[in-house]
Amino acid sequence: MKKKIESLKVLGILLISIPGAILIGLIIYGIVDTFTSGNFYAIVLLGVPLMYIGVTIGIPLFFLTITGGILDRALHQYDCYVAKLESPTMEELLYNNACTVKYANISYNYNYEDSENYGVYFIDDCDYGSKIEYIPANPTREGYTFDGWYKEPECINKWNFESDTLPEEVKEVNENNEEEVKFQETKLYAKWNKQ
Repeated sequence: MKKKIESLKVLGILLISIPGAILIGLIIYGIVDTFTSGNFYAIVLLGVPLMYIGVTIGIPLFFLTITGGILDRALHQYDCYVAKLESPTMEELLYNNACTVKYANISYNYNYEDSENYGVYFIDDCDYGSKIEYIPANPTREGYTFDGWYKEPECINKWNFESDTLPEEVKEVNENNEEEVKFQETKLYAKWNKQ
């Protein structure tokens, strides 16, 4: 299914690029026609080769400038990290946009009912066994002050960014009998103090 989507995208880009390149060739032909005052031999000797060069150069040039990397996205799968949620909506969106969906192994959670974004404030993906190097800006909540990131929703053990590390990498054999890294999520929870 992914290959079919990619093929359709490439075909669509070609359909846009080829007329654009021909247009470039016709513009060159028109310029030559104007400067040679409609002289048939000059048009044949100058206009046709220049038009051919214009089309030859125009296709890749038009292709690269107009598409703005769409072809690259169509031919290469990008890793798109999402939070591991119950809803598959984000996965479907990213799948249709030529992304390889991967779950981020760190999620920062608002940790209160009816919070936005399915309760997820920020996600990140770091090497297993490493420290978290990037700390997101503190979240905000009306009527409350933020009091740090904790390891559990009850906010008993505070995450120490200077010493705590993510779980060590664990490998397991999948259904295709291939060894792969097991996904392990580290969830951090915001603690809120009422003002």
